Amino acid sequence: MKHKLSLIFVLVFFILACNMPMMRETSPPLPNADVPPMPPVQNEGAPANPTPTVVPEAPIVHITQPGEPSRIRTWVTDRSSAQYASEHRAVADGYDRNLFERPFTAGEMTYQAHLDLTKVEMGEGGEWIYAVLHLEGAPPAEAEAFYAVEIDIDKDGRGDWLIGATAPPSTTWTTDGVKVWRDSNNDVGGTRPMDSEAPLSGIDGYDELVFDAGHGTDPDAAWGRIDPASAQRIQVAFKHNVIASADTFLFGGWSDEGVKEAGWFDYNDHFTLAEAGSPLSNSSHYPLAALFSVDNTCRWGYGFEPTTAYPGLCPLPEPTPVSPTSPPPDEPTPEICFPPTTYVCHNWNYTTCQCDDPPPSCDPPPQGCGANSQWVPYPDCYCAPY
Repeated sequence: MKHKLSLIFVLVFFILACNMPMMRETSPPLPNADVPPMPPVQNEGAPANPTPTVVPEAPIVHITQPGEPSRIRTWVTDRSSAQYASEHRAVADGYDRNLFERPFTAGEMTYQAHLDLTKVEMGEGGEWIYAVLHLEGAPPAEAEAFYAVEIDIDKDGRGDWLIGATAPPSTTWTTDGVKVWRDSNNDVGGTRPMDSEAPLSGIDGYDELVFDAGHGTDPDAAWGRIDPASAQRIQVAFKHNVIASADTFLFGGWSDEGVKEAGWFDYNDHFTLAEAGSPLSNSSHYPLAALFSVDNTCRWGYGFEPTTAYPGLCPLPEPTPVSPTSPPPDEPTPEICFPPTTYVCHNWNYTTCQCDDPPPSCDPPPQGCGANSQWVPYPDCYCAPY
C-alpha cells in the first residue's frame, strides 16, 4: 500500500510539472540580426492614431431682435472732410481735446468716405436704444471699420460704455461683429478727461468685454446692420438694460478702422501728438502716423437738453432771443425779428432786423491761440481748431 501511494504521488507531480510554463532566459537579438520588428499591438477595428473627440460649441439661440426706431430723440453733427479729400487734409481735428477728424490713411492721407461721420442720431423703440451713424460714403465690401457710440452715464467726460458693430454686411440685423465694452474701473480719460496726457501709463481704458457677437449674459443684448433706407448709414441697437436703463447720458459717435483698441481709450492719452501725426497740413506733425482712419464726434445729451458745458460736450447754443414786449407802434414788425441778447442794442431797427450801432468786439487771449487754432471774433470769441 505504501508503494502504491508513492507511485500515485510521483505520477501527480509529473503531470503538474508538464503543465507548468518553462522559465528560461531570452537574450535580445544582435544589432545586425535580420529580425523583423514586431508590429504594435492594436485593438481590432481601432484606428492607428485615434484623434480626440471635439465637442461642438452650442449654437447661439436668439429670442428677440430690434425692429425699427420709433422715435429719434436727439442727434449730433460732425464736420465733413469730403471737400478737403483732394487736398489730403482735414481742418477740424482737435487732438488735445479728444476730437478727431482723421478719415484718412496714414502717410499717403487717402480719404476714406466710409469713415467720415457727418451725423449721429439716437432714438428708441420698445426696449431698444438705437444709434444711426451717417457717413459720407457707404462702407466697401472689404471694410473692417468699427462703428460705435460712446456713452457717458455720469457726464464726467469719461466714457462708461463703448457699443458698436464691425462693418455689418447687410440690412439684416446681426450680432456678428457686435461688441459691448465697459470701463469697470473708471479710468477712461486718465486724470483729466478729454485732455491729452500722453504718454499716460497705468490705465486700461475699456477693459471688460461684456458682449461679443452673441456671447455674453444676454445673447440678444446688441445688434448691428446697414440702414435699409441708405447704405451710407450704420445702425446699432442695444437693449436699454445694457446700460442699467439710464434715463439720461451723454453720447458721441465713432468710426475706427485703424487702431481699434478699446483698452487704449482715450487715444490722445495713449499716443503723443508726435506719434499720432496730424491731418492738419500746416502742422509740424503732418501727415497721420499711428492714429489714422478714425473719426469721432463731440457729445450731446440723451434724455435731456444740456445747459452745462460738460467735458467733451458740443458747443452750447446761443440763448434764444426774446421778442420785445412793446415794439414801436409806427414800425411794422417783421414775422421773425428779434433784437440780440448778447449785447445792448441801443437803436434796434424793426424793419431791417438789425442794430443801427455796430456790435462789440472781443480780443484774443494775451497768450494767443495754439499752433493749430485761430481766433474767432465776436460773438464766438474763442480759439477754433483748424
